[in-house]
Amino acid sequence: MNSTAPSQRRRAARSDRKSAWTPWGRLLQSATEFVSKLFSAPEVAEVQKQLRGEVDTLEKLGLGTDRLKFDWADQEQALVDAAKLTDASGCDAAVKRARKRLEQLRDHAQALAQATKKVMGDAKGTPDDAQKSTIYQKALKERYGLKIEVPKGMSNTHFDRVFDMMGAVPRDQTKHRKLKKLSYTDDKNWKGSGAYGGAEILMGDFGNAKGTENYEVDGKKVPANSFDVTTLHEMGHASGRCQKDHGQAWCQVRMRRLEARERRHHRRRHAGPFQEGEQCRQGAD
Repeated sequence: MNSTAPSQRRRAARSDRKSAWTPWGRLLQSATEFVSKLFSAPEVAEVQKQLRGEVDTLEKLGLGTDRLKFDWADQEQALVDAAKLTDASGCDAAVKRARKRLEQLRDHAQALAQATKKVMGDAKGTPDDAQKSTIYQKALKERYGLKIEVPKGMSNTHFDRVFDMMGAVPRDQTKHRKLKKLSYTDDKNWKGSGAYGGAEILMGDFGNAKGTENYEVDGKKVPANSFDVTTLHEMGHASGRCQKDHGQAWCQVRMRRLEARERRHHRRRHAGPFQEGEQCRQGAD
C-alpha cells in the first residue's frame, strides 16, 4: 500500500511531467537519442561488432589487448563528442573520422590475429614469449610494410610495443614511403635511445622496456614509458609533419591523446601501462 498522500502524488506527477517537457528536458532527451543513434547506426554498429570480435579472438590467443581497448574507447568518446556538435556537417565529419579509425583498429587487430595463425599453425595452446615476438614481428611487416633488422642475439626488441604504437595513430602516419625500415642496435652508446633517418627508425636496447621518463604535455610533466615515447618520437620524424621542432609537437599531440585515453580507462578500473620504474634517458634525435 502506497503511504504517500494523494495530493503529494499528484504534485509529484505534475512535477515529472513538467520537467519532461521543459526545453532542457527535450534537449537532454534529444541528445541521448542522438548519441544512441550514432552508436547504433548500421555502419558504426557493424564495425564495432567486428572490432569486438577481433579483440575477443586476440584474447583467446593469449595476446594483450589493453592498448587496443584504450584506442577503441577513444573513438567511442569521439562519437559522444560528435553528438555535442551543433553543426550537422561537422557532426557528420566527426562520425566519419571515428568510424575510419575504428575500421583501422579492426584491421590492426585482424593483422595480429592472422600473423598468430601463420606462426602457430596447428600448434595448441597460447604462444610463448619467443613465438609472440615472431608474431608481432610478422604483423609489423605485413600490416605496416616494415623491413626489420635485428643484431644476432638481441632479444629486447619489444615488437609488441612497437605494434601497439603503430596502431595508436592514423595509418597514413605509419605506413608511407618515409617509413620503410625498423632496425635495432646493441651498441651501448645507443642504450635507451632512438633515431630516424632515410626512411628508417633505429632503436637501441631498452632492457625490459619498463623504464619511464617525464614527458611534457600541455605544460605539465607526465610519466611516460620511455620505449613508447621514443617510438612515437621517431614515428613523428618519419611522418614529415615535424621538421621544425624535431618531432616534439607531433609527439606531444600523440602523448596528449594517449594520456587522455589512459585517464578515461583508469576511471573504468582498467590498469594503464604507465608504471613507475627506472629512468631511461630521452630518445635521441
